[in-house]
Amino acid sequence: TLEGPGGAYAVLLDDTVASGPGRTTGNELELTDAATQESVATFPGVRMVVSGDTAYLQSKDALSALSRSRYVALSRERAQAVARREELERERNQAPDADADARAAEIAALAARVAELDAALEACYLWRRPCEEPYALILAGEHLFLGGDGKVKACRASDGTEVWSGDVAGRAY
Repeated sequence: TLEGPGGAYAVLLDDTVASGPGRTTGNELELTDAATQESVATFPGVRMVVSGDTAYLQSKDALSALSRSRYVALSRERAQAVARREELERERNQAPDADADARAAEIAALAARVAELDAALEACYLWRRPCEEPYALILAGEHLFLGGDGKVKACRASDGTEVWSGDVAGRAY
């Protein structure tokens, strides 16, 4: 059994599985290492389509594209830094000792590294745009098709620019 957020959505990506959105996350997909079952990264969204190294994400109110391999590598490093910082904080709280200054310095360095990684994760986004069509995401050639309430839109995959829209009856899934 693969742990994760649950949900009815899953994409197999190399040695990982993207799944969600679960009931607890609502607007988030989780990437899990298939071998270790550890959470590798989270993505804001309800759907993901992958082409090469680019992941296209659709959330309830946004559409974006990001460099998937870089985002995953940075997310793994961030998770390790956060885990180490939390371990040091637990040790500090349980048994203050002579190494307190060294531990505090390492905690501060890890906090700074996490902030750097957060900025680097943000820089992985190739583009973002608001999106009012949260029900479907399809990549066909160089275009992303989005389904919404009474509307279908097509956007260029290269930059997210809308190139076409059409009205439909009801929700387009």
